[in-house]
Amino acid sequence: MKVNEIHDRKAKLAGLVAERRAKSRLVAANDSDSSDDEAAAVIAEAISATLERCDGSEVKKKRQRVVLTWTTKAVAIFMFLHPLLLNKDAQRAADMFSVSRTTLVTWLSKDAKRCDVPKWFDMVKQLTWGVAKQRLVPEIVEQFDVPDELSLPEDELAVYEPYRGKQEVLSVFNKNVSSSSRGAKARHLPEKFVSLNDNKKQFLSSSNSPRHKQRKYLAECKWLKQLVQQRWLVGDPISMAEIHVELTAMFGKPQGDVPWVPSKFYASYLDPQKKTSARERGNWIRRVLRNMNFSVRKKTVSQNVPVDWRRLAEEAAADIRQAATGHNVTHIVNADQTFIIYFPEATHVIAPMGQKRIGSKVKYNSKQGCTLMVAADYHTGLLLNPFMVMHGKTGGTLDKRFQDWKERDPTNTCYVTFQAKHWFDAVITVRWLTWLRAQYPAGSVILLIWDHAPAHDSAIVKDFIAAASDWLVVKLIPGGLTSVMQVCDLSCNAPLKRRFKSHYTQWRAEQLRTQRQAFSEAADEAEDAGVAAPMGFKPVVKRDRAAVVNMVQKAFKGYNDEQLQEPVAARAIRRTFVKAGQDPYAADTAAFTKYLNELEDHPVYGRAPDCT
Repeated sequence: MKVNEIHDRKAKLAGLVAERRAKSRLVAANDSDSSDDEAAAVIAEAISATLERCDGSEVKKKRQRVVLTWTTKAVAIFMFLHPLLLNKDAQRAADMFSVSRTTLVTWLSKDAKRCDVPKWFDMVKQLTWGVAKQRLVPEIVEQFDVPDELSLPEDELAVYEPYRGKQEVLSVFNKNVSSSSRGAKARHLPEKFVSLNDNKKQFLSSSNSPRHKQRKYLAECKWLKQLVQQRWLVGDPISMAEIHVELTAMFGKPQGDVPWVPSKFYASYLDPQKKTSARERGNWIRRVLRNMNFSVRKKTVSQNVPVDWRRLAEEAAADIRQAATGHNVTHIVNADQTFIIYFPEATHVIAPMGQKRIGSKVKYNSKQGCTLMVAADYHTGLLLNPFMVMHGKTGGTLDKRFQDWKERDPTNTCYVTFQAKHWFDAVITVRWLTWLRAQYPAGSVILLIWDHAPAHDSAIVKDFIAAASDWLVVKLIPGGLTSVMQVCDLSCNAPLKRRFKSHYTQWRAEQLRTQRQAFSEAADEAEDAGVAAPMGFKPVVKRDRAAVVNMVQKAFKGYNDEQLQEPVAARAIRRTFVKAGQDPYAADTAAFTKYLNELEDHPVYGRAPDCT
């Protein structure tokens, strides 16, 4: 009930009481032979006095309930516990945050029946005054003159440590952790993490939120969620095709003459006699996955990760840092080979609804491509110029024709070479190493970090490296750890391919526009000459080596131009070197340790749980 309604009721009740008292006075006045005017005056005076006492200024209004978010509660507890802020003055803290003293004390209760310590402990531990004061009004902030880096002493939290709970609360107070990362951890490892956004008033994990509850087929939904979670946690994510098979095996018609009554779920999604059952079953699966915050994703880790991957990564990173400082290197380069498709056509296009066959008349070779050596420089945080291997004979006509590519135009930066399978064999790799030497001034010492590609371990390449020991130091990333330590793979390969595809899409549109215009002009000329018009338009996207090289150059230049907008320390390549433990000049390896800890929480890298 609102405060105004309570006030109105009290006023009406007071008026009735005043009227009754006035009547009693009237009876007394009549008994004393008073006039009617005097009696009316008595009634009016009594009613007026009572209503004045019932005025809103004198009626004590009921305290309105204040609902605070958990981040605000954490700030209140931080200030209450800190000896330099409120120093456990409960009443002052309650007045600041407009709650009762009892409510504030309840948040700190360690009683087993209602213990809120697990909800705020991690947030309060991470808070500093600089962060806390951003959530307070200026009138409160002005009362305290303390440094922004002030945090809560450990001894103040020690008494609450045994009650913090098993789950870690991930909130906006976690530094360098984005909202999406917090949510992903909480969804994928609910037994370890709980994500708390800035506006959350109820402490519920995503899986317990009412919007994630299914209205129908709760048993089937629960079974599917457990199946998906189990396969993810053991490092063997399930595919959509497998889900269809498992659903049919679990809830479909059993084999043999076993008595069986079809369920409603079977009739809706598994009945083979129903033509739309497969499509509707797929839609139901996607709804359940979406409610779980799962989706169909492409596999990005193709290597088999070693069981002792963390030890190998730590040892390899330490070896790289030691090599950089021990050999007095002047440049650190991480190199990685990546394949570029000449015609990265779109897999999804716009078509009329209801059409079953969607295709294109444009002819192109979807398997043609080339290989790039992507090289990232630690000191500048930028990419070196591209080095491209196309399909052709090494030393042949095409190879000779493109030797002067850089001299053709001042804007050309790419080195183009050819190989029978457009791959880096030992000869091409030695050519790249020679090219790498020319990218730096004389007297430079280069530390090269790359993986165990076949050509890198060949005798020809090893002999070249041994002969170049005065300017080249090479360190290899252990097998299976490319997805953990390969800087180019972690920072720039994917952005480069996205940029290349964008340039290709623009080039393709221009090519087809030109072809359509030429066809239209030919048709008009034929009509004017009175001859037969050309046959139907047949668009073709032909390979243009020069165009492909230009698109690669634009992709590299666009990436570097974007990175140049940031200081060197903030560039993606430099940050990835630090994260991957390959920064020899860092004061510590805290970022590397944090990165490895995050990977251990991932089923592909972490120890598989016991799901038996």
